[in-house]
Amino acid sequence: MKEIHFNEITISEEYGEPLKKIYSVAIGDKSEVFDVLLSLTEDKQDTIKELISKMATVPNYKSDSIQWNLKKYKYGEVKPKPQRFFFFQEVGDSIIFFAAVMNKDQNTLGDAFYKSLDKKREKFSDEFKGRHKKG
Repeated sequence: MKEIHFNEITISEEYGEPLKKIYSVAIGDKSEVFDVLLSLTEDKQDTIKELISKMATVPNYKSDSIQWNLKKYKYGEVKPKPQRFFFFQEVGDSIIFFAAVMNKDQNTLGDAFYKSLDKKREKFSDEFKGRHKKG
């Protein structure tokens, strides 16, 4: 299996001092999150970057495009319409973006998808915690 990397995302100073560090998961040299992000128009990329920057710098940031906890799962999603999903989890004082998908369908992705994503989340969470132990 290829090595898992947690790439820190730099937050522009214009948003203020980050309260949380933001990371994107990459497996080997491939980042699903960045692949989806870079496939979007520059305006859409800017919108998502702004949401992520505010998640890092504004305490308890709220937006209609962000759901911090999905259903019964331990992760959330940034969902700038139409039908783009960026999945993240909070681990301590960090936010890890671990998956992204472009969904052309207007319906939800379905519970089977969210369940499989939860297994992915758990693997990345365990790996991240193992690398960032305190003390």
